[in-house]
Amino acid sequence: MDGFNSLLADKNALTLLYDDKLYLIKGEQRATILPDVGADMKIEGVTSSPIPPNGIVFIYRSDEELDQSEQQLFSDMVTKGLKLALDEVFLVRIPLADSLTFNELKERYRAAKIILWGLSASDIGLNQLISKYRVAQVEDGCKLLAADTLEKISRDLSIKKQLWASLQEMFK
Repeated sequence: MDGFNSLLADKNALTLLYDDKLYLIKGEQRATILPDVGADMKIEGVTSSPIPPNGIVFIYRSDEELDQSEQQLFSDMVTKGLKLALDEVFLVRIPLADSLTFNELKERYRAAKIILWGLSASDIGLNQLISKYRVAQVEDGCKLLAADTLEKISRDLSIKKQLWASLQEMFK
């Protein structure tokens, strides 16, 4: 069992200690379980890092982790396109049976910019009609961008270009 997959077992063990939902957030060479584990509790391979102050959150819904091409697309988008380090953003996977609301995003991740892959605003409890690839200003000055799934984006160059233009607008 590789390091990240072994975290799934650790996450299951941690659910016995916490009433809140726990989310694995995968980045390059690290994973974080939120809410942060206590300072006195150490789990090999898991860091409890502070929440990045910029509040950039990428969200997708799936019972599966990103495949290798999707991980590469995400990594390139963040590091090469947006010129950010992977630990400056959150990648949040919402299992199909779970939900995560806008208010939870604001509270847990101090979300200021939210990019939804394969989700709509209503999927996070917002009652606004937001077109794909159009940056929208939502509650509390937060910017939101809805896009296709990473799988679809990785296969279609015209969609990649739309996403890139929208991200440039969001991050200017």
